[in-house]
Parts: sequence; structure tokens; C-alpha cells
Amino acid sequence: KQWYQRRVRGIKGRLLQPPNLSYANGQQQRASSGQWRNKQLIKPRSLISWGLVSMVPKDRFKGQEFKQAMAKEGNNMGVRIDDPLQMIFTDERRFRNDVDTMIRKYRNIDYIFVILPAMS
Repeated sequence: KQWYQRRVRGIKGRLLQPPNLSYANGQQQRASSGQWRNKQLIKPRSLISWGLVSMVPKDRFKGQEFKQAMAKEGNNMGVRIDDPLQMIFTDERRFRNDVDTMIRKYRNIDYIFVILPAMS
């Protein structure tokens, strides 16, 4: 098994229900499979203070393309998405330290996207 599968089992947590979204056209919908797009939200929030940590090597994960796609999709929904404060490419040995360092460096960071390699 992958290292992150072994470690995740030891973390206490809970599964959150998908959010109910209210769109500008009056439609309401529950997010499905983590997807909602191309509809203006009633009260969009901005994603300004965020980071990206990729465990996928640079040659297999195009970080610039990812952040551009995020900004484009956010714009379609009325959500402002700034560039990440930091983008890190790491491996399992350095992962925890790299994330801890990012959190210490950017004390007010709101969100960290973690890109994991595909499970084979």
C-alpha cells in the first residue's frame, strides 16, 4: 500500500456532506462528486490565501495549468482565485516538513491543495 494510505487510517476525522449551493439564477443544487461549475454563485467567496503541494513530479503535474484552470473556473462562478502563495513539489520523505513550513511561513493561509499521485 501507498505510504499515505497507511497514515490516513490513523487520523481521526469525519466525512462532510457535500454543500448545498445557491446560484444567482435562483437554482439550488447539492454538489455531486466534488463538482459544480459554470453557474454564478449568489455569494461567491474569494480564494486569496492558498497554497499548492504536489506529490506528483513536475514533469507529470502541470502546476501552472492547474492554477490557470482554477482561476478560469472560479471566474465563471464569480469567484476570485488569486495565484497560490506558494507551489511546492515534494515527495513522501519531505511532505510533512514542507507542509509545516508553508503553514509557518504563511500564518493566515486559508487552504492548501494537496495533489496526490494516481493510485495504481
